Amino acid sequence: SRQLEFIHHRMPAIIEKENINIWLDCDTNDSGSALNLLQPLQKGLESYPVSTLVNSVQNNSPICIEKVSETHQSLFD
Repeated sequence: SRQLEFIHHRMPAIIEKENINIWLDCDTNDSGSALNLLQPLQKGLESYPVSTLVNSVQNNSPICIEKVSETHQSLFD
């Protein structure tokens, strides 16, 4: 996706909530059912800088996804 390639070269699978079980349950659903869920995103995404707290799995807080000013980021955030 051109929208996300500046962040990472791999495109995430964005699955609607009602389709999560189809995506995850490979015992009941065939791969074709799951692949049909991979459709271009119809609505836009927003990207913004966040704290480097997001880089550690030990940090599980809404603060990890709060928007921060790019000028306030440092190696020690």
